[in-house]
Amino acid sequence: MKKAVSIVLFFVIISLTCFLFSCQKTGRETQNVGYEDKEYSNNIESIEYYFYEIKNIEKVYFKSKLLGDYDHDRSIGPSSTQVAGFICISEDEKELLMNEYEFEKKEPVFPAGISPDVTGYDKFDWRWNYEFERKVEKGNLAGDMFLDINNGVIFFDVGLN
Repeated sequence: MKKAVSIVLFFVIISLTCFLFSCQKTGRETQNVGYEDKEYSNNIESIEYYFYEIKNIEKVYFKSKLLGDYDHDRSIGPSSTQVAGFICISEDEKELLMNEYEFEKKEPVFPAGISPDVTGYDKFDWRWNYEFERKVEKGNLAGDMFLDINNGVIFFDVGLN
């Protein structure tokens, strides 16, 4: 019985020691900064580059963040850059999208630090469509896209390749 208790105690001590060493700081700094710490960018050209399927962009508001520790680890997913924000499109573009796709009512979940209030609108009616999302994201992006049918605002939260 003493031998069994000694063996169990030995493994508990070894496990605890390993756990404590794994929790110590390694000295590596990560770049995983949230959206709350960033300012919105209004660079339309950047958005047109990644979302070239969307035409007649009038304004954009977006934030980006880096995920993971670039010196050592890579985040799981399409890339280590996450971008979220809003694309304001023309009324004509909104109508074209609504005629091309059957959007269903669906509420997006906005990441902390990202709010549709930045667009200046106060009433939103969010819709989602899988085909629209796939067409716009093409393979160089992965994430969520929603269309506000009241104001012609597209919300996106994607990882960039």
